[in-house]
Amino acid sequence: MQPEKLVFVYNAKSGKLQGLLDLLHKNISPRTYPCQLCAVTYTNSGMLPEWKQFIESLGMPVEFLHKDEWLHYPGAIQEPLPAAFAYYNGLAQVYIPDTEMRAVTDVQALMKLTQSKLI
Repeated sequence: MQPEKLVFVYNAKSGKLQGLLDLLHKNISPRTYPCQLCAVTYTNSGMLPEWKQFIESLGMPVEFLHKDEWLHYPGAIQEPLPAAFAYYNGLAQVYIPDTEMRAVTDVQALMKLTQSKLI
């Protein structure tokens, strides 16, 4: 069953200052950076084009939220982050848990993982 939408949630807070701090952390100490979703889908200049194209090709709404935004999102469930959630009949279910998200080593692996769960 195809989800109504996917929501990817970063293990990072929203805001320009926080984004700058995250960028510095990711570049200075990538091994201790807490958001593998950010690490594999973003560069210093923004979202990777192949990830953006992949998301657009899914044919369903896809949203990206930071952990502080997720706390106030309709239907949000408490799960370790980063993670992705699928919505079915307005209810969120874990789609890619943090354990799988943290194991992803590059954007190609994340695209393959995301696609494999849609089949």
